Amino acid sequence: MRRRAVLLALCLAGCGTRPEIVAPDPPDPIAEDILVGVNTLRVMEGVGRLSTDPALTAAAAAHAQTMAAVGELSHELGSRPTGRALAAGYDYSRIGENIAVTSTDRDVGRELVALWRGSPGHARNMLDGAYRDTGIGVVSAQARVWAVQLFGSRR
Repeated sequence: MRRRAVLLALCLAGCGTRPEIVAPDPPDPIAEDILVGVNTLRVMEGVGRLSTDPALTAAAAAHAQTMAAVGELSHELGSRPTGRALAAGYDYSRIGENIAVTSTDRDVGRELVALWRGSPGHARNMLDGAYRDTGIGVVSAQARVWAVQLFGSRR
């Protein structure tokens, strides 16, 4: 039943008016640490910095909230990264996603970047020069920190 409700919401979001895009204000400090960490790695590897995109940020924040609410780490919880990006109004040519959950309460952003760097698929997303934009969502719930980083390039 929950899956039907999520799919219906996504369908409705795609039909007619788009949902309002709301990026955190002020930016989340953990998200800022992730952005700085990823962009530092990209510069060290000779790849351009990512720019924060409000649509990707809203999609990432919504997915982090969904994962935290359900208590499940998944790229396909209710929808896929491609569907979430489109529903948020990001017309992409390329999309990637890193997700994580941790119980650490200190230096979370740096820990997550290090964790993703140690995973070939996640590192590939962080260092892929075809990506130009990013959106990061972070939610603290259930004594855990849930994080989503979307990577994209617009059409």
